Amino acid sequence: MSVLSKVANFYWLLLLVGISIFLPLQNALTHLLGLSTYIDEFIQLFMLAILIWKSFTLKSAKFIVMSYAFLVLWMSILSIKAVPERGLSNVAQQIFVHSKYIVFIGFFYLVVKSQISKKVLNVIICLSVFFLFFDLLFQGTLNALLDQKVQMRGGSVRPIGIQGHTANLGFFMSMLAAYFICSDNKISQKAKFIFIFMSLILVFLTSVRTALVVFPIILAWGFRASFRVTATVIGTLSLIFVAIGPNKYFNELVEITQQNIINTIENPTKAAYIRGMMIYFSFELANERFPVGTGAATFGTVKSDDSAIYAELGVRNSRFFIEKDGIYDSNFASVLGEFGYLGFALYYYFFISFILRLCSFDKKTKVNSEFLFVSISLMLVYSFTNPVFMNTNQIVIFALFLAAASKPVNEATHKI
Repeated sequence: MSVLSKVANFYWLLLLVGISIFLPLQNALTHLLGLSTYIDEFIQLFMLAILIWKSFTLKSAKFIVMSYAFLVLWMSILSIKAVPERGLSNVAQQIFVHSKYIVFIGFFYLVVKSQISKKVLNVIICLSVFFLFFDLLFQGTLNALLDQKVQMRGGSVRPIGIQGHTANLGFFMSMLAAYFICSDNKISQKAKFIFIFMSLILVFLTSVRTALVVFPIILAWGFRASFRVTATVIGTLSLIFVAIGPNKYFNELVEITQQNIINTIENPTKAAYIRGMMIYFSFELANERFPVGTGAATFGTVKSDDSAIYAELGVRNSRFFIEKDGIYDSNFASVLGEFGYLGFALYYYFFISFILRLCSFDKKTKVNSEFLFVSISLMLVYSFTNPVFMNTNQIVIFALFLAAASKPVNEATHKI
């Protein structure tokens, strides 16, 4: 290899590492360094260009590019009716956001790969755990440093960590739990119990209720694999909760969750619960515009500001829609409202099939079936309360863990 090639490879590796570290920490770094909030869109275009270039020689890259083109095409067809009211630019930009997960996941899995992803994750894990406890000890310090609104729960400031956002911190810890517990099928049961206990503490400390769903998902897989082991895990977790006993923080989590479910089902508008409102209205739009919805950039998305759909629903003057507070939080609601039952089914099916097909391309590597089930299920459940397919941070975290979980088929893995 020539000196020039070695230098080029070094800078290419440096670029991949830089992108891999920057994107999961984008909220904090863009504020601290004064960078544009649109930098992830430029990186997305760069990744797409690399994938297109590689598609001429690699079947896996061609699959990614063709998948992206297919997703963009059918979303465009379903959004034609939205163009006169929302404008071609808004519709196109929103479709670009809706389809970003294919580019990020495909790029990390195919280009960044397992070896780099593991090393990057080791750095991010250390930073995330350190700043989580820093945030708990020095409450509000990171909020002031990163100019983030202080939110309270159980009488304490909710941590935002190095992710700069409570929801992103919780998502990272839930994916970390899935990775530690499920990515290696050779892990001993003793180590698995230890990882479950440690992960439960980390997830609980984030104060994010949705992040706790990773544990029921893991147990659901456990029932399939071994009833005895799963029963033991349930018993252990029960003992932990009994040992903790009733406390203000835990009781508040339960009470808030119960109230949110009631508000979503009964009268979300009256209760002023924005996630419940968005889910409620998404079903209303899906029923009225059966089966194709209202089109991109019209409901529950970044480019839906001041949409005529909000006026039709009678919520345009609501403070949530004026201040844009929480209307993007439910990806489930945005996809169902904008693309109807048909588009919703296609979108979610396409996500699952894309991940499974991508992981099956290279016969020399394999992602553990348990991790695939847990991580994909976690993304689907999370989409009810988070914009996981539109949020760069959460997509990249998923992509990093997926790439890191890819192991050589013939790898000699010893029990821990």
